Amino acid sequence: MSTTMHSRQRSQKHPRLYELAPLSKEGVDRGAYFKPELLEELVAGRDYAQVLGDGGLFDSLKKALEDLLAQRQSAAETSRAAVLSGPPQAEIATSVATSRQALSVANNGLMRADGGAESHREGPQGVDSQFKALYTRGFSLNEIENRLATLSGVAPASEALAAMEKQLIGQARSWRGRALEIMYPIVSFESLRAKTRLSDGAICHRTCHFALALHASGAKEVLGIWVEHGSPEQFWRSVLDDLRQRGASDILIFVNGAPSFREAAAAVFPRALVQSCIVELIRGSLDLASSNTRWPLNSALKKIYEAPSEAAARSELETFESGEFGKLYPAVATLWKRRLSEISAFFSLPIEIRSVITTTFAREIMLQNIARMLRLRGELPSDEEALSRLTLVVQDSQKLWKKAQRQWHAARAKFAAVFPDRFFTR
Repeated sequence: MSTTMHSRQRSQKHPRLYELAPLSKEGVDRGAYFKPELLEELVAGRDYAQVLGDGGLFDSLKKALEDLLAQRQSAAETSRAAVLSGPPQAEIATSVATSRQALSVANNGLMRADGGAESHREGPQGVDSQFKALYTRGFSLNEIENRLATLSGVAPASEALAAMEKQLIGQARSWRGRALEIMYPIVSFESLRAKTRLSDGAICHRTCHFALALHASGAKEVLGIWVEHGSPEQFWRSVLDDLRQRGASDILIFVNGAPSFREAAAAVFPRALVQSCIVELIRGSLDLASSNTRWPLNSALKKIYEAPSEAAARSELETFESGEFGKLYPAVATLWKRRLSEISAFFSLPIEIRSVITTTFAREIMLQNIARMLRLRGELPSDEEALSRLTLVVQDSQKLWKKAQRQWHAARAKFAAVFPDRFFTR
């Protein structure tokens, strides 16, 4: 049966007693046209004073409409405030019905906010998508419980949320230990600090390291996340041993200039080319500049790191030092003069490969999302939870890395020329 026929049957069964008047040519709403039978019913048995006089029918009708509109506005503002104060609506609020279905727990038990029982039903998103969205953004279990109860009117049990957190931690641990590809052209390491609370209540600053890899297909992937413990030499040896044990037998280029990392790479991946992170040098230079001069400063620095050789880069650095930005930011020129010898291996690579190494889109997205989560969460209760939350943020960030960067197609041919016996695409 067509939609038009359904509408006709509904209108015959429940006739409307008013209709909206069409808009004027100027687009102004002319209000509503009330059908005569409705008006006859309202004024039946009443005189002019009872309808339009003080305290009459008109005043009562006006007050009733004002109360109804006030209730609707209050409900809308409450719903809007709850959404704006928490995660984006697209992540955690599809509809009230979906939220109620999504808040099923591992033991199939639910408790409504009014204390009644609710039957177990699986929603389209499922409880994990609702819980995971909030957990990934950095909310604690108590905050998640309050947020879900506010948005859907359903209060999940604390034990159920703890069980879901344990499940997410297990999934994150499995992801960090997954099997890897045999060969990666580039593996670049990024690091940041996270605050964790020790068992005695003291706050400890942990350094977390991420291995951002480039596939032979041009796709980007985070190979693992590690929290630094012990001496740097032992830590980096354990990281590289982990990569090899998980299946990565050859890395063409490592981007990490720490001396302890170079020693570990020479022992575990002796054929890998290790170079300092040019991106950190560029990022440190831009941090010294004001926001309105960072873009032209980056253009000036590009002449240095895109020079065809190290000798040409030193010549460009001298030009930079005597130029506008060298005089405006002498600390930048000093920084490059001190660090230029550390990135000498960078200039031995073709410009196509260097362009891929200096592209920062993927890592900037990841670091921004992680920084946002850490600001909201503050300190983390343990290293395990820190790794789990970082893993979830990384997985969300990787959803935006769908295509290979446009420089990769030219760089792939250069990789095949520079590493003919090691680079392969299949």
